[in-house]
Amino acid sequence: MDEIARQFINRYQGGFPLTEFPFAPVADELGINSNELISLIRNLLDEGLLSRFGPLYDAASMGGSITLAALSVPEDRYDEVTEIVNGLTEVAHNCQREHQLNMWFVIATETPASLQDTLARIEQKVNLPVYDFPKLQTFYLGLWLQIDADGGVSTRPVPGPVKQGGMVIDELDRSIVQATQAGLPLQTAPYSEVANYCNCDIGTVIQRM
Repeated sequence: MDEIARQFINRYQGGFPLTEFPFAPVADELGINSNELISLIRNLLDEGLLSRFGPLYDAASMGGSITLAALSVPEDRYDEVTEIVNGLTEVAHNCQREHQLNMWFVIATETPASLQDTLARIEQKVNLPVYDFPKLQTFYLGLWLQIDADGGVSTRPVPGPVKQGGMVIDELDRSIVQATQAGLPLQTAPYSEVANYCNCDIGTVIQRM
């Protein structure tokens, strides 16, 4: 990882600007231009150094449901089952583990009923039992990863105030989540694209996010 990529990751695990052209001030801070920054992010995603670039949503705080689930997958079916599980839009963070339960993934849905439906659909699609491990209590750690110049990784406290607590979302909020759940559009004016998707103005999108 080069120095600019390291600085970008260390600085922007949160707090990305909510302005019409958010990449510009970040690029200025790193000593590059917006197009170079967008290319850098694309490369980090393509190389697997970033799994995603965009806002993270707490489904439970928005009235939805989230759980950690696991499967015990035969080795000769692992790739097949991975493709099936990852094909569901409700599934994220699919990880392989050296354990009898060797596939672990997160499921997030809009309602508790949808969560149970998703678990049932996975069982039906892969013909294997799904083990559900719902969250019982939340512990907020408030840490960012910190990558040093030699590639070592440590942690540091999240800078600035932390927003927590539930909220009630409306249809516009749902549209914004849908437009950004796969990540923030990698273009110089990403919130404008979100606004076009949601059929609203960019100021509203920035205010809601």
